[in-house]
Amino acid sequence: MADSAGTISTTGDKKLANVGDFVANIGLAGKYVQAGKLTLGAIKVAGNVGVNAPTTVEWYLHGDVGTIATKGDIWNLVADSTAIGNLKALSAGTAHDTQIKATGAIGTLQVKEWDTGKLEADSLVAFKITGDAKGGIQGELRHFDMLLHGANVLTGKPALATMTVADEVHESTLYLHGNAGVLTAGAFDASNLYLGCTDVTGSIDDFSSGPGIYNQFTLAGLNLKGVLGQTRTYYFHDSEVGAYNVGAVRFGGDPQGISGTIQYNQLGSVTPPLVGGSASVLTKV
Repeated sequence: MADSAGTISTTGDKKLANVGDFVANIGLAGKYVQAGKLTLGAIKVAGNVGVNAPTTVEWYLHGDVGTIATKGDIWNLVADSTAIGNLKALSAGTAHDTQIKATGAIGTLQVKEWDTGKLEADSLVAFKITGDAKGGIQGELRHFDMLLHGANVLTGKPALATMTVADEVHESTLYLHGNAGVLTAGAFDASNLYLGCTDVTGSIDDFSSGPGIYNQFTLAGLNLKGVLGQTRTYYFHDSEVGAYNVGAVRFGGDPQGISGTIQYNQLGSVTPPLVGGSASVLTKV
């Protein structure tokens, strides 16, 4: 195991039809890195990280990391973090079965889609699932767990500043021990968002009767633009949101047939207003 590295990169070779994949494990101890310096400056990959096979790529990076960027996809990556301290940025195509764990803050995470994985850190500035219309990638976040501890976040600042998902958040759960900015997605489907629960064993019942409601964290906004299904547009289906303060809740059209629970103590605006059976989704605690 080395102690630190500046830049690790692959370039590929078109003449040899080598796209520049990176499938190696990395171990950096960070024992002799000076305070304020990076254990790893950057990873730049011309192709994919990992392979679409039952083989895991493991990165153990003890200390702060600069940027991780791959022009291709990420497959079966475990970036462990008893290790990574702060991570400046990560960008990639689609993240498949990818786990990122940092003991500090993460700046920006941007991928076209994230299919199965976990993310753990103290805080996250920007989380972007962009999709790729030309490549036929819708931009879903699915089968994903996020846990942000909210440690070392300045008073009044969010644990998650912004989150944008081009398509739907599907069968995923987000646990934030802190405030959050505006979360934008096409829809929430069988997914949960809890502000104040401290670990991934929480539920909406834990929120309403336990730490979630008492921590009085704020969700600045929930903006659901809509995802077209076979028979109608979906916005919020079989999902749960719990936050002491909820700001503006916006739907991109007439949110008929929504189901689940949005629990709050203080609620800002809801546009358009929920009527009929849909109104029962809103629950004050």
